[in-house]
Amino acid sequence: MKQTFEWKKEFTFIVLIASALFLFFPELFLLTKGFLSGDHRVQHFPWASFLQENIRMGQLPWWCGLFHCGFPLLAEGQIGAFYPFNLLFYFFLPLFPAYNYGILLHYLLGALFFYFYLRSIKLSRFSSFMGALVFLFGTSQGGYYYNIISLKVLIWLPLTLIIADQIVEKKRYFLTPLLGLVFSMQFLGGYLQYAVYSISFSMFYFLWFAIANYFKEKSFKIFFTQMMLLSFAFVLSLFIASPQLAATLELATFSNRFSFTEAFVYIGSFNPFALSTLFFPNWDAFLRSEIYVGAIGLFFVLVSLFKPKTSKEIFFIFFAVLTFLLCLGKFNPLFVGLIKLTQFYSFRVPTKFLFFLGFALSILVAFGVEKWRQSDVGDPVIKKSATSFVFLTGLGVLGLLASYWILKIFSIPIQEFFRWFIESYFYNPEIHFKPLSNYIERFGGLYQAILTFISPKDVWNLGFVIFMVLSLAWVLFFGVRKKSKTGLVALVALLFGNLFFYGITSVKGNYEPLSFVKTDADIVSMLKEGNARLHRAPSSVVANDRLPLPASTNILEGVPVTGGYTPLIMKNYYDFLARIGDVNNSQDLAFATEEKLAKYVKLLQFLNVAYLASDITLNNSNFNPVSKNENFNLYQIQNPLPKAYFLNHYQYVSDENFYTLLDQGEFNPQKMIYVDGKGEGDNSGSLERVDAEEIENRNQYIKYQLQVSQAGVFVLSDLYYPGWHVFLNGAETTLVKANGLFKAVKIPTVGDYIVEFKYKPFWKKLIYLYCVGMAFAVFFPLGIFIRNSRKLRR
Repeated sequence: MKQTFEWKKEFTFIVLIASALFLFFPELFLLTKGFLSGDHRVQHFPWASFLQENIRMGQLPWWCGLFHCGFPLLAEGQIGAFYPFNLLFYFFLPLFPAYNYGILLHYLLGALFFYFYLRSIKLSRFSSFMGALVFLFGTSQGGYYYNIISLKVLIWLPLTLIIADQIVEKKRYFLTPLLGLVFSMQFLGGYLQYAVYSISFSMFYFLWFAIANYFKEKSFKIFFTQMMLLSFAFVLSLFIASPQLAATLELATFSNRFSFTEAFVYIGSFNPFALSTLFFPNWDAFLRSEIYVGAIGLFFVLVSLFKPKTSKEIFFIFFAVLTFLLCLGKFNPLFVGLIKLTQFYSFRVPTKFLFFLGFALSILVAFGVEKWRQSDVGDPVIKKSATSFVFLTGLGVLGLLASYWILKIFSIPIQEFFRWFIESYFYNPEIHFKPLSNYIERFGGLYQAILTFISPKDVWNLGFVIFMVLSLAWVLFFGVRKKSKTGLVALVALLFGNLFFYGITSVKGNYEPLSFVKTDADIVSMLKEGNARLHRAPSSVVANDRLPLPASTNILEGVPVTGGYTPLIMKNYYDFLARIGDVNNSQDLAFATEEKLAKYVKLLQFLNVAYLASDITLNNSNFNPVSKNENFNLYQIQNPLPKAYFLNHYQYVSDENFYTLLDQGEFNPQKMIYVDGKGEGDNSGSLERVDAEEIENRNQYIKYQLQVSQAGVFVLSDLYYPGWHVFLNGAETTLVKANGLFKAVKIPTVGDYIVEFKYKPFWKKLIYLYCVGMAFAVFFPLGIFIRNSRKLRR
């Protein structure tokens, strides 16, 4: 049956998709809640506020001085500083509406791109709409591994497939720059790992059908041309995204992403037992993975598999199998072999491939709906699909009951077995410093938690059983025996209701009101006094969550902190600050102890730390108690040094020797500055320390005024990083590294000085490539389209 494309009829389904989005996310539309927990709280929302502040000042967020003692935030990538939609939304809208409506726009765009991709491969409007619902609200976008940054990357995937088909099958080569532009949008969206996966998939799709077209037309010239066009699109995307990619690559070389071991890659592998989440997706709480397309969605996947297949179906079946194998990670010997062969250890969490598995299954659902609607009542293949669905439904219900009762009845022998296993093969006093009883107790708690999650009495399990039974009833009545408009309406209601229920257990788990990211105003007011830094010193993960200003939320309040959380934190800074805690590279959070804080108090003073928040009780004269509650103690640190100051006494030491001095307690920033390198220091003359007056601070430009009566060194406790330049009275001079990791400059003689630090990395100039490439990718295909339209009118 030929499917026609008429905008008036398409508009009905566009409205239905938008309406479904409103019904699913009313809190986002009404601004009563937002995605503000987890990574949203400690990264995305605070970073969005910093992005907005900068673009409204007419600059990009090259450098943020509010955490990590300075950090190239733009280079980290997830802030999405070059992403056009971010620039538009945060420039024109207030922060919270911009944040929420930006998310909603991307959900809508992703669903529409997916819908129109299905329409472009000749599926009906209704089938395309059903597939779009599964894509919009199923595992593809509702999984626990999903967040708003990956959302901004992955919604462009179906659009790349539409353009790829136009180039390969319709020979519309003028759209090649547009393909490059969409690739670049994925690079700029903020999640580089997903961008690499998504673009690789799109190129694989392009290649697959270009090869198929070659065997059909037997034209090597066409095949070669299309390969060159694909290469051009990819190179153009690199050209457009070059400012972001260059900055991120530079930062990545300083992070520990290039020093991780093979074990890092396998973190977050898909547990084969997690296939049970096809029926009970809330089990991801202990299985750490999920894949869900709705109960009725499984039926239509079966229809697609059992009926004769189109070339597109064959591709997506193959791709579903491939991505499932990649998801398995360490549980798949082929994946392990690939990692060992390439020795590429920078990307973790193989379950990220679940998005692509969910994407493929959503397309198969749409094909299944299409085939079901075109089949006759009593079609034997539909009956076969229904029989298989009855079996799967029964398997799901029996699996729930069996798993619960087996763990319940055999609780004692199972726990005894794991006790023996922990004692014999896991516990090693030289590696595991906690007592054996601690690990056994934790396992016992985990066991009880699993029993709770898989209990037949659990409301979520009961809910999914109900949807499985309702789906089975629909299949047996409408799917096999009778087709009617009532059945179609019931199908839409059943699928949407099922996915809405699923959303409560998955994506909506990140919902919080705006107050969730705010800190008590009195505490913020106190911390802002003197514009000095705060150091958070948690002794555990639980304590870290309870301390004021969790990672990056300090940006919202304008309170500078020494630590923070970023996946691309510089390795040497992480190692440096781990001595006093509160640095997190997404793998390890460094904790504090009373002994560490007492030992490194001079380091805290050098870092311009005026207040310290900790759950630890400190009995040390350097820490004056200020306030206390049930969650934390707030201390004022005695004699913190200013952020920037001059000393006439300095000496040259290597990094290794400096850290030895620091750990041996010989570091005294009040009396000596340690400059990295070789040379003769200067300890002559009476000790002179001059505190500099800050005239201007715009993160990427810092200006101080200084008057000295001797030569010496001016040090700024802001992170030393490539791209920073220093100027004395307008003349550029050499920037040096001092006290381990910080900016410094030698003051040559007595006099008055204006000291300026300017962040001017080489890749800042690549913005011109970004602008030129973006303009070319937009206006070249647009111009060709307009010219061809005029020819047709003539």
